[in-house]
Amino acid sequence: MYFKPLVEEFRGGVLENVHLGVLCGVNDKGEVIHEVGSVEHVTLR
Repeated sequence: MYFKPLVEEFRGGVLENVHLGVLCGVNDKGEVIHEVGSVEHVTLR
């Protein structure tokens, strides 16, 4: 699976919405230091 749950929204204690996505954090050298989901997934070219 490419995407992971990033945000869950609750209303009245009931899960109403889940936002999925991919996150990638890099250092000043462009090296991946944190990832959530598949960072190889291409979203824009």
